[in-house]
Amino acid sequence: MKTITTTLIACALAASSGTALAENAPVIDANAPILSGIDSEQAAKVLARLQSAQDAVRDGSSTPFPFTLTSGSSILSDSIEKSPRENFLALELDAVSRIKRKTDLPTVLSVYDVSMPSGSEETGLFWRARVWINVSGHIERIDMEKVLPDPL
Repeated sequence: MKTITTTLIACALAASSGTALAENAPVIDANAPILSGIDSEQAAKVLARLQSAQDAVRDGSSTPFPFTLTSGSSILSDSIEKSPRENFLALELDAVSRIKRKTDLPTVLSVYDVSMPSGSEETGLFWRARVWINVSGHIERIDMEKVLPDPL
């Protein structure tokens, strides 16, 4: 009986202070990417580096440090007909849905998986760009693959 009474009192207190809890709750941006193993400051740096690299490739200017770029997808996908450069320039970096730091790879580089919608008529597919950043903070490699979205 004591457990039930304690539970009921706790529920009543939570219900009565519900407005106070809601007023102090942090505001969550529904459009912000889901972060895993990375904080928002690091995520912003990764996206800024990607945007900078994309701008340099688009403008035809040289990037401060050249990087390797690969892309791939199912043989049935329309993106298989495009070059990695074209696919990279078509990435919608303002629509990133997930950034995950990979820690299971045996490397001294920082590796991030950045996911975003593919932007084509193929529904449900996402670009996953695996970004390899060296200790100096420069992109060394970007591997892009068109995949189904992560379930979680």
